Amino acid sequence: MFRKLILSGVLSVAAVAGLTALPTSADAHERIARHGHSHHTRFEVRVFHRGCWDVKSSYRTRHEAYREMIRLRQCGMTVELRPCD
Repeated sequence: MFRKLILSGVLSVAAVAGLTALPTSADAHERIARHGHSHHTRFEVRVFHRGCWDVKSSYRTRHEAYREMIRLRQCGMTVELRPCD
């Protein structure tokens, strides 16, 4: 029983010592340039209505636009998602 107590104490001290030896700040990497995508890209949700594509709305993120596109499709509309030019 004493051995288990001493062993668990030694292991916990070693784990804490190992965590304190890690560096506290991470090095930042340079930003990767992505071709064709800008940080300020907006996305349009377009609806096919009376023979042409009408812009329903535009969104800051692809996720917001995708959610709106799914909602409109569930209402029975023909919808597409495109980045703004």
